[in-house]
Amino acid sequence: MAIFVLFAGFLLPRFKVPKYWLWVYYINPFQWAITALVINEYNSSSYGQLCKDVPDLNKIPQCAGRPNDTVGHAFLARGQFYTSNHWIAVSVAVMIGWILLWNIFSYFAMLKLQHGKIIKKVQPAESKVGKATVSPVHYILSCLKEMSF
Repeated sequence: MAIFVLFAGFLLPRFKVPKYWLWVYYINPFQWAITALVINEYNSSSYGQLCKDVPDLNKIPQCAGRPNDTVGHAFLARGQFYTSNHWIAVSVAVMIGWILLWNIFSYFAMLKLQHGKIIKKVQPAESKVGKATVSPVHYILSCLKEMSF
């Protein structure tokens, strides 16, 4: 998890990531979420003013050397983010892919555990009323005993 936070593009910009760690940057779901949010924000009309129209460039150092860019595009370029709006769709697609991948992993993990078979193997203890009950401790211990990968 810490690797994903480090390589999300916010703490360590894209071009500062070492080449041998670049694969982590591109599979990182945090990076794609941040990319989508940042592109959506800085390509909005709130940051649509051209850098050359900014009265005091000292207040916005991102605009230095970018007179024909918008303020939002200058912020994106300075932060080494993608600048085109089509990257929002790519980000959403990658995040949906991660959701599907983890759901598939969870499905197969649950198949492997087979909780239905474990419950049938637990012998219920008799209570004072005569109904069969299983104590939570007994259930957990029997589950742990049955989980052999």
